[in-house]
Amino acid sequence: MKYVINDESVISSHGFYLINEGGDFTRFNSNPVMLFAHDESKPIGMWEDLRIEGSELIATPNFDSDEPSQIIKDKIEKGSLKRLSVGLYIKDGEWRVNPTTGESELYVTGWEMLEISVVSLPSNPKSLIGLRLYNSEK
Repeated sequence: MKYVINDESVISSHGFYLINEGGDFTRFNSNPVMLFAHDESKPIGMWEDLRIEGSELIATPNFDSDEPSQIIKDKIEKGSLKRLSVGLYIKDGEWRVNPTTGESELYVTGWEMLEISVVSLPSNPKSLIGLRLYNSEK
């Protein structure tokens, strides 16, 4: 099963588009941790096969076999949890005119992904993504 981590064609509730090609996945790929609700004390698995397909950043979950992780997996399979959120640092962005709306909007063109969490309330329900912005001390 694959999950949509980001759809760069959809604006987040934080007011910007996250451009997939601008992502630095080096640190994430060295430890592709799946957390529950951005809680570092609650790892529930790892992400595999991170890739970009069209406007989407996609990955496949591999849940841990312990009971808390399996409870989250069961909630996802039953549909009571179905959203994801990216933990990231923003490095660069630019204002562009959106060809659809004609409005000047912020596009994050440089960013570093730290983790991906399963969450109940994401910032962008359409693309199954939310965001947690980390500060540089993390």
